[in-house]
Amino acid sequence: VVETQKAIKPGEETILCIRVANMGATNSRIDFGRESKEGANDRYAHPGEMPVGLPWSQYPYGGICGHVDLILGNAAFISDIHVEPDMDQERVSVEAFFNNPRGYQSRLRILMKNPNGDVFEYFKDIKLEKENATQKFLLGIKDWKKDKCVWSPEHPNLFAIEMQLEIKGAKGKAPEYTFPVVKTFGFRKFDCLKGDYYINDSIVKLMGVSYNQQWSEGGLWTDQNPALEKDLNAVKTAGFNVIRSCGAPLSSTALDICDKIGLFVFQEFPIHTMRSTAQGLEITKKLINDMVRDQHNHPCIAAWILGSENGTFMLQNGNKLLNAISPIDTCRPAISNFNSIYLDNEANFHKDT
Repeated sequence: VVETQKAIKPGEETILCIRVANMGATNSRIDFGRESKEGANDRYAHPGEMPVGLPWSQYPYGGICGHVDLILGNAAFISDIHVEPDMDQERVSVEAFFNNPRGYQSRLRILMKNPNGDVFEYFKDIKLEKENATQKFLLGIKDWKKDKCVWSPEHPNLFAIEMQLEIKGAKGKAPEYTFPVVKTFGFRKFDCLKGDYYINDSIVKLMGVSYNQQWSEGGLWTDQNPALEKDLNAVKTAGFNVIRSCGAPLSSTALDICDKIGLFVFQEFPIHTMRSTAQGLEITKKLINDMVRDQHNHPCIAAWILGSENGTFMLQNGNKLLNAISPIDTCRPAISNFNSIYLDNEANFHKDT
């Protein structure tokens, strides 16, 4: 979030430039601009402690990899929403986050679209007493029919929720609404019991492939690339029902496609280069927390994978990393990947166990 008031010149063109730090130099360091707390000595970080693919060129992950929105804030605006569907209760829990520096009072407009394309409208009066406030509430699902509402690979039924704040217009005129925030979600339930994987109370046989989004022809990390959907549909058509993102997690665009076509995703956190230092651990925990918070609304994500090719880091910090997931998402399994643990002796000998 940036305050642009001093930079904007009314009536003139304004440019917002975002620069991503170059981590290519081995001896470079990244300046965070401030310490997390007084005396923490963590203003600078070494590239090896950051969640990027270097020096693993086959796993590039870094820079701006999600959706970007420029929101022109009115007196108040919605900064984010989180949704938690409950299939058994036939309802969805919603948590809305507001930026409200001027103590503005308003009415919340909620639009929900079901898999059939029907749109239902709700209004909720809200009182925002703090500058950055949150509101939690429950919404029931109208016209609930399990076969039409539940998400599965065979029937990827998707809901969408859109939220806006009402702006009081001139007397006698229809109200206007702020920048909308939209999230898609699906009703489904995961369980792991005695070695079997359940989706919606039924055992499912997982047949999957490893999938690296950046390896495909044309560079499928680019936004709105039609080849990406064609590629993922080819995986589904070949008879697979799950893909594991290797090294670099699938982008938001790819997850949207997997939601739509009914393809499970084992989403891997990009922590294979992390050093097992206090700072490396804190950066990793924040990365995991941010990713889960941002992506857990995607019904296609069937499991989180705690890294790859970094067994030493996992052995030393596994429970701490699990604890970075559990405050936000308790409904999915998390997999520890211990397939690559390196033993180091005085002769600098490495053996892949």
